[in-house]
Amino acid sequence: LALWVASYLLLLALGIRLFREGVWLAPVALVPLTYHWSYNMWFFSGMEVPLVSFWIIAAVFFFSLDPEEHPTALAWAALCGVGLAMTRADGLIPVAGLAIAGLTLYGRRLIRERQWRRYLLYPALPFLIIYLPYTLWRVVYYGSLLPNTYYAKVAYLTYYTRGWEYLSGYFEMYRLA
Repeated sequence: LALWVASYLLLLALGIRLFREGVWLAPVALVPLTYHWSYNMWFFSGMEVPLVSFWIIAAVFFFSLDPEEHPTALAWAALCGVGLAMTRADGLIPVAGLAIAGLTLYGRRLIRERQWRRYLLYPALPFLIIYLPYTLWRVVYYGSLLPNTYYAKVAYLTYYTRGWEYLSGYFEMYRLA
């Protein structure tokens, strides 16, 4: 419940901040999520879904802050990305998306203005200090990069058919998506 409330509060704060910066429809983005049955139902499932959702929203919230005004914003976004990746292995996918967006947005400042510390070092530190040692320990201790639950659920099944089933089911349930 706490993560559900915190996720909505972060989204609302993000919407209000973007509204103040001139994106007038930003707070309205909360409305479809409020009525999204699956999103709200899975928050109370007892699984990792609320934590994953919270980490993604928090990472986007910090990533959307201007690094010139908030010098540690990208480091906070990266720390949320570490939490996301440690919660679920596939959490690295949205983290990679934010990293690519960061290089696209701040690449010029990184190369021409040589602001390596703010745009590369600070965001990399959480991964170097927390995620990398944790992952190395996990691989050495458990003998595998992915958790045991992954192998118990999918074993050696084909991945594409399962993904297609989930995607088809989603579009069947939410036709307007």
